[in-house]
Amino acid sequence: MTDKGDQVIQKYIEAWNRHDEDELIRLFIEGGSYQDSATGVPLIGKAIGMYAKSLWMAFPDLRFEPGRLGVQPEGIAFTEWVMSGTNQGPFNGFPSTGNRFSIEGVDIFTIQEDKIASLRGYFNVYHLMQQLEML
Repeated sequence: MTDKGDQVIQKYIEAWNRHDEDELIRLFIEGGSYQDSATGVPLIGKAIGMYAKSLWMAFPDLRFEPGRLGVQPEGIAFTEWVMSGTNQGPFNGFPSTGNRFSIEGVDIFTIQEDKIASLRGYFNVYHLMQQLEML
């Protein structure tokens, strides 16, 4: 599981960085869920892609730099990351500020059948909004 778990996480980050909605969705098992500090609720299927697209529209240069990675034989994995981008479109009900942001976070994955069964992402939303001057 370790090598395959690493591969799934690498493909996941690459899909975000390529802004590849279809690949992002394909990396999840049917019914697999995504939730982060900003979504509030789990997203499933096409809703994951729609959420990602909304972020890419607000931050056309959105990028993740992966950090430490850990994969357990039971299918639990995590990766630390730094997410950065420049706000060039509406975000969270606010107009574009043109501000750049950079925040640290971590994703915790449950991997089944070489795909993502669930993902929970954690980051400081307040810090993000502060950098964007949206408070």
